[in-house]
Amino acid sequence: MARRFCSPWMLPVALVQAFFMITLSGIWLFGFGLFWTFMVVELPKDLGPYSQMSSLSMFLHGAFPVPLEMRDTNDVKYEFKFDHVLILANVMVLMMMGWAPTRVADLRKELEEDQNHINILLSGDRALTNEEQLPCGTEVSVQLLRQSVLGRWVRRTGVQPKEPKDSEVHDYKEEILLLRKDGQGRFSMKHTWVTNADSYGSDQRMVGCSPETIKKDSEGLGGFLESSEEGAPWEWQVLGEPAEPSICIKGAGWRATGIIEDDDIVAHGSHRGIESFDVPLQELLKTWDFVPVT
Repeated sequence: MARRFCSPWMLPVALVQAFFMITLSGIWLFGFGLFWTFMVVELPKDLGPYSQMSSLSMFLHGAFPVPLEMRDTNDVKYEFKFDHVLILANVMVLMMMGWAPTRVADLRKELEEDQNHINILLSGDRALTNEEQLPCGTEVSVQLLRQSVLGRWVRRTGVQPKEPKDSEVHDYKEEILLLRKDGQGRFSMKHTWVTNADSYGSDQRMVGCSPETIKKDSEGLGGFLESSEEGAPWEWQVLGEPAEPSICIKGAGWRATGIIEDDDIVAHGSHRGIESFDVPLQELLKTWDFVPVT
């Protein structure tokens, strides 16, 4: 059940806090009155009839003028009323009060200390973006979804051929996504297919790594999770319509494509540059295999 913004059970606590602040303000004003009286009234008397006020005494006399109540007492002591206590209590409360976050980004910032999970705010079935205002009202509830994503994600579709250059008919795709706590990640995708003897192809894509990086260990992408090697920055964003949380990784990468259709070259080549990959969180949880960081 969502916590209410206003509850009658909080009234006794609020009353105790209010009386505590009033008492604290009264004690502070009483102590300040003793100090003011000594510096402005008593100290000049002790220095003699021809002496001048010290700089601190002049500051106190100018910054805190003589209250109206002291004019009848010929400035013999500092006096204050209950109104002054209430004013000081209100000022102290405002200075100590923390304003409630109004945007989703403000609330999510308070949850960033736990870097092992991603924190997603949901209103109904829809994920809230950082730019949105926090919904409010008597019938509005916001849910916090915390999901651990750090580790190794793998998704394989189709039947893997026995040999890398197997000519048997197949359609196999392997995707590996590595996410590390420091915000670095790597992604590798390899897709090969053979429709017949004259139609076949392959498509490979990497983000945060290159063929040279994973040459010796393609399955683990070079032991990336256990090392401090640089990859590509990853984060989660709210994408799509309807909006849903997605894992996004973007950085330096590599891509190679070779497609043969009816014995004609349709595409062939490779390049290095900025590559990106994103996958909805729900799809990641349902269709990918996950091995968390130990």
